[in-house]
Amino acid sequence: MPHRQWFLRFLCFTGSTLVLFLTPPASETQVLYGTLVGNVKDPSGGAVAGAKVIVTQEQTHLTRSVTTNQSGGYTIPTLSPGTYDVAISAQGFKTFAQIGVPVEINAVARVDATLSVGGVAQTVEVKAATQLLQTDRSDVHSDLTATTLENVPLAPGNNFEYLFATIPGVNPPETAHSIPTNPSRALQFNVNGTSEYGNDVRIDGVSQFNIWVPENAAYIPSSDAIQTVNMVTNNFNAEQGLAGGSTVNVQIKSGTNELHGDAYEYHFDNALEAHNFFDPNNGIARVPKDIFNQFGASVGGPIKKNQVFYFSNVEFTRQRQFATRVATVPTVAMMAGDLRGNDPANGLANNADIIYDPTTGDSAGNNRTQIYATNNPSDIAHYNSLCAAATCNNMIPTSRLSPVAQKLLALLQQAPGRFLPSASTLEPTDNYLAGTPFSFNRFTTDDKIDWIVSKKFTMYGHIGFLRYNDLDPQEFGAVGGNPISDYGGNEGHGSGHTITFAVTGNYVASSHLVIDGNFGLTRMVTDSEQLDLNKNEGLDVLGIPGTNGTRRFEGSWPRFGVSHFDDLGTHNNYMPYLRNDPQFYWSSNASWIHRSHMLRFGGAVFILHLNQQQAEWNAGGSSEPGAGGFDFLAGPTQCRNCNAGKSSKTNSYNNLATFLLGLDTAYGKNILVPNFFHTITDQFALYAGDQWQATRKLTATLGFRWEYYPMPTRGGSRGMERYDIARNEMMICGEGGIPTDCGVSVSMKEFAPRFGLAYRLRPTFVVRAGYGITNEPYNLADAERTNYPVLIPLYVSANPFQAAGVLDATSQQNSPVGSTLPVGIPLPPAPDLSQGEVPIPGNVNLVTAPSNLQRGYIQSWNAMLEKEFPGGWLAQVGYVATRSTRQLGYIDLNAESPIEPAGCVPGSSAAECGGHASQPLNFNSSACPNSTSTTLLGCRQGTTSLITPTGNNHYDALQTSLVHRFASGYELQLGYTFSKTIGIAGVHNEKQHAYIQTPAFYYLNRGLAPQDRTHDFTATFIAQPPFGPGRRWANQGAASKILGGWQLSGTLRKVSGSLFEIHAGGPSASNLNAPVGNDQRPDLVNPSIAVLSQYGPGTTWFDKLAFAPVNDLNRFGTSPYYPLHGPPMFNVDLGLGRNFKLTERFNLQLRAQTFNFTNTPHFANPEGDLNRSNFGQVNGLANVGRDGGRDARQFELVAKLSF
Repeated sequence: MPHRQWFLRFLCFTGSTLVLFLTPPASETQVLYGTLVGNVKDPSGGAVAGAKVIVTQEQTHLTRSVTTNQSGGYTIPTLSPGTYDVAISAQGFKTFAQIGVPVEINAVARVDATLSVGGVAQTVEVKAATQLLQTDRSDVHSDLTATTLENVPLAPGNNFEYLFATIPGVNPPETAHSIPTNPSRALQFNVNGTSEYGNDVRIDGVSQFNIWVPENAAYIPSSDAIQTVNMVTNNFNAEQGLAGGSTVNVQIKSGTNELHGDAYEYHFDNALEAHNFFDPNNGIARVPKDIFNQFGASVGGPIKKNQVFYFSNVEFTRQRQFATRVATVPTVAMMAGDLRGNDPANGLANNADIIYDPTTGDSAGNNRTQIYATNNPSDIAHYNSLCAAATCNNMIPTSRLSPVAQKLLALLQQAPGRFLPSASTLEPTDNYLAGTPFSFNRFTTDDKIDWIVSKKFTMYGHIGFLRYNDLDPQEFGAVGGNPISDYGGNEGHGSGHTITFAVTGNYVASSHLVIDGNFGLTRMVTDSEQLDLNKNEGLDVLGIPGTNGTRRFEGSWPRFGVSHFDDLGTHNNYMPYLRNDPQFYWSSNASWIHRSHMLRFGGAVFILHLNQQQAEWNAGGSSEPGAGGFDFLAGPTQCRNCNAGKSSKTNSYNNLATFLLGLDTAYGKNILVPNFFHTITDQFALYAGDQWQATRKLTATLGFRWEYYPMPTRGGSRGMERYDIARNEMMICGEGGIPTDCGVSVSMKEFAPRFGLAYRLRPTFVVRAGYGITNEPYNLADAERTNYPVLIPLYVSANPFQAAGVLDATSQQNSPVGSTLPVGIPLPPAPDLSQGEVPIPGNVNLVTAPSNLQRGYIQSWNAMLEKEFPGGWLAQVGYVATRSTRQLGYIDLNAESPIEPAGCVPGSSAAECGGHASQPLNFNSSACPNSTSTTLLGCRQGTTSLITPTGNNHYDALQTSLVHRFASGYELQLGYTFSKTIGIAGVHNEKQHAYIQTPAFYYLNRGLAPQDRTHDFTATFIAQPPFGPGRRWANQGAASKILGGWQLSGTLRKVSGSLFEIHAGGPSASNLNAPVGNDQRPDLVNPSIAVLSQYGPGTTWFDKLAFAPVNDLNRFGTSPYYPLHGPPMFNVDLGLGRNFKLTERFNLQLRAQTFNFTNTPHFANPEGDLNRSNFGQVNGLANVGRDGGRDARQFELVAKLSF
């Protein structure tokens, strides 16, 4: 690409002698280092110019030196993190020495010195404090040290992100996605009211951006391999960009001149787990098999003393479960056509509704008669052996049962589970307990080499590697169904690997100029597939035309979705998938010290690739797997006018009857046109910043950043796809004379200023304030990767009371009156992707970029007070705010309107408003053919999602902390956030849309944002009692052996509930005349909503009578979408351990740690759909960042040998 070439040339030029390096989303390498600053004065307070400052890293003996400027100030940038000894000398003064100064990544440490009169050979030595004030930067950041990570309980799996919940402004992290998509088990989280897509996690400078699921990091190293985690949540400096809500910098441990290492094991099993709150409701009498082992070792030391060092960690994770799932299936009698109910043995009462025969009545579904069977074997057309009378209503004759349905149900009866009594007497519900083994294996390694090449040049390289596999069988065995474990997430088998690699160099050209660079790569490869993918089950076993195909990813079962019952066959419509997604990053930077200024400038190129084979549709609406799929609703077995002139009532028996008769109400197939699809995204950045020591007490940081986000491509001159609204066609960008960018204009003026002030009122008191802008980093390839016609989301649904097709030729006898139905899935012709434009069917949804893409930006500012108190305590309090301006998302250009089209009369039977006629792109609806798949202009009914700003988010917070870093045997970190977030209902990331998309009513979306959590209090602690050898009391004898070596650690969290979301769902005829693009909400009839705090079936969490249905189909309800916060969260994790000093070098720690120590259930929000029978009930548990849906108390045993 031309823009990439000129930018690389520019970086090569500005990088001077340093080779460019590579890593993903955006980290300029100063964030990999620390800076040491200070002022030197004489006893009278005068500046000491020309003083020599020498710093020596204790771990490696690396040295750097500078001299003070005319103001007595000095700056030493790009120091490798570690502990330093600082020596300051000047003629006529004693040498000042401060030992043990911690220098951390992405931070500024300060050592001020007052020199005493005397000889240089005389030394005044000072021991550095354990922790330092943030004296010279105005960002808001927090650090997680190795001490915290190694001693505070982390949820099983030991992901450092679990402790993000203890950082002010961070909402409780949650688990997300399947193991194959997220094998590192990274967590997702919101920071300061911003999108979860804007967090950038970097490991030794390499971004772990997960291209397809940007809310999760691609790679998470073992916590045992981490030295420090630095998280910036507000007002990034100019070096940090291509990120929105936060930047997280993870430093992998380095070797030193001393040999150090450890070996460890973490274990839990089902004997150490309590029941989840709702387990008894699911028929689970005891916790099934669940065995977890995570074990590994680390070692680090010198290869060549004072010059070359190594560190290596290896870790294995093994999990084995007997996983269970409660499903809903038909009884054996129902499978054979008996839909009468009245089955006490299975907990079912009489079926009160009627199963109608679709072959009776008229073509509109009127005047149908009840289906029946007889006990007369000679009446083959009506015989069923289950019938014991002359006439058995609501029973299907055996001769009319679909052969395909019977094959599937025969396999279901052989499934490895057992029937349960139905949870409801009205229809089968939760009446089957499936159970089968589940396994997960993961191997990770992190290796790092640090090389002090010379006094001027240092470098290091890090490589992280992950390999995984999992086995998540389907609940019904050979006939598929849901994956047995939600933890695994995808049915079948997953395997793959992730590699992350970085090389970083730092060249000290002079005491005033330092050049550094970074080169890196992260690649995720994953393969998730059904166990029977090599078989064409739909075509070869069931004989259904149009299912499966010639390509391997089209194998396995089609999906069979009988409403109310668990799916048979393939469950997830995105299965299977093969992904190979690399990303590359180059950056070059320089630091120039001039008098009291430290200028830093540089640039970066970030290139992201998607290379995937996956028939997954992204534009919304219904779709089926690549093997095909079928849906079954009640329509064909329902009567339109048999209930006093109205439609007959239905239940799940009707849905099953449709399936038994072989009549599908919808069929479809996701057809991936190329075998693989590709996207390439480039991102570019330049920045310049100045850290100015304006006075001895005031530091100002000034910065400016420029970023450029060109449109993604599919490689070479082939661009993405874009909707031509004037022609109702999809433009194939780069083909047939269409430009590669399809005429989309993207700004090259994405500038982001940052500035801040830090004023040192006293040596122990700092006032800081800062402001900055970051550009929204969302990758558009995420939204457009499988747009039409790269993928054809074939989905054909029937009109009410009709069928779309039949499963087999035998079932054609059951076709509704007046219909001629296809067998299986008739496939459309493949489009020609070499043409410039391809017509798009009017019922196919799409996502498209506008002609002028306006990327959003985030403003952040803060005003903070920080005070150091005696004893090593630091207190901080301040105001933190963000404004997410023009946040990208989707807006449906074709949303229906309850007050359109022009000339309509609300409530009129002749000219009613709303419906398809109100869609802007269906303006010619009166002349359109009956087929919704027509490509005619003005006949479009599909969702037409424009990637465009959806609105603004406002976040304001009081954030406070009280911290005592580990010293004197204890560590304590307290944090509290009081906040409010205002935004757009339904939008908390860039792939979402507002709940109301009709332009005339869009303002109704404004209110509390989905991320809002009012109160958030956290405590993190490590405590060692003052007993034992070297301690204050009981330091010898038997008392020392008994009382010494113990340690208590843990976290406490008390957080307001997430926002409870309310809707009024159901068919448009009952709630809103404009359901396309809109979600109805009820009326709020009592603004004071009583919270009852009741949990479980038969209870409600709030007063349901505060809400009422909307009787006017042409307006939206008066309730806000988020009227309440849901159940609050209280959680305590504790660890109790003891250290045994085996020898002078070897130490053994044994620890028992427990999660949710108080066994307090963390309840999910209540059901929020007014039209559901369980409206207001809390029937589930919240996602608290622990894998496998665990919530109840759980113990884990830990052993660690270190030296």
